[in-house]
Amino acid sequence: MSIPVPFTTLAEMFDRIAGAYAADGRPMLMAKSDGAYRPIGYEEFHERSVVFANGLADLGVVRGDRIALISENRPEWVIADNATIRLGAVNVSLYPTLTAKQIEFMMADSGTSMAIVSNPLQLSKVLKIAPQVPTLRTIIMISPGERPAGVVGWDEVVARGERFRRERPQHLNESVAAVRPEDVLTIIYTSGTTGLPVVLLASLQGTAVGLALIALGAAPVRAQELPAGIDAAAYSLLAEAFDASWAAGTVRIRLEGRGAIPAEAKAPFPDKPEVSLPRFVVTD
Repeated sequence: MSIPVPFTTLAEMFDRIAGAYAADGRPMLMAKSDGAYRPIGYEEFHERSVVFANGLADLGVVRGDRIALISENRPEWVIADNATIRLGAVNVSLYPTLTAKQIEFMMADSGTSMAIVSNPLQLSKVLKIAPQVPTLRTIIMISPGERPAGVVGWDEVVARGERFRRERPQHLNESVAAVRPEDVLTIIYTSGTTGLPVVLLASLQGTAVGLALIALGAAPVRAQELPAGIDAAAYSLLAEAFDASWAAGTVRIRLEGRGAIPAEAKAPFPDKPEVSLPRFVVTD
C-alpha cells in the first residue's frame, strides 16, 4: 500500500515519513552495540533528532550557522545531520581521515561555528587548530569519556535539548518552518590532491532536483543545460551519490510531470521510496 507524503524541505519530508512509519516497527538504522546489531526505528530516530536539535538550539545554533561534522559511520552522525537540517544550519561534512591542517583550512574557509567530533582522536585535531579558526565557538564530542574543559559531551547536549524543549516547545517547529528549499544544505570539499580543496555548496532544492534528473536518465551533459541552482561540480557529485544509492537499491526517484520511471528501471526496487518533483511525494 502506498502512503503519499508531500513535502517541500528535507526536514518536513522526514517528519512526515517518520509519522507514517512510526507504528509499523520497521528499522531505519541498525546500530552495533556489545557485538550485536539492534534496530533504531523511525519513531526513536525522530525523537533523538528532535531532542538533539533542541540541544543545539540551546547552545546558540541558528539558521545559516556552519556546523562541521567529523565522524566515522555511526547513528549519531545521521542524528546530528538531521538536527542540523531542522535548524536551517549547514552541515560542513569532513572526512575523519583528514589531517588537522586540512581541517583548519576547511573550517576557516566555511566559517564553521561549531564542530561535532566522534572521538578523542578527532577532538585532538580540532583542538590543535581551533586558535586558527576565529569563528569556532563550540566543540561537541560524541563518544563518552574524559574531555577537556570547554568541550561539550553528547549526553550534555541531549540533556540541554530535553530542558530547552520543555521551556520553548515551539522553537524547533518555528525553525523547521523557516527553512526554505533554496537554503544551503551542506558544504562539501574535494580532496585537494592537486591543490587547495574545491568547495561545493548544495542547496536542498538543488540536491533533490539533481537526483531526480539523474534518476530519470534525463541528465544534461553540458553545464549550460543544467537547471538554475545546480552547477557542473554539484551535478557531478550528485551523480556519484545517486549511482551509489541506486546500486545499493536504497532509493528510487522520479520527476513529476516528466513521466513515470521506466518499468525496467523500476522493477528491481518495487519496495523502495519514490520522490516526485517539483511537489515532492514519497511513497512506500
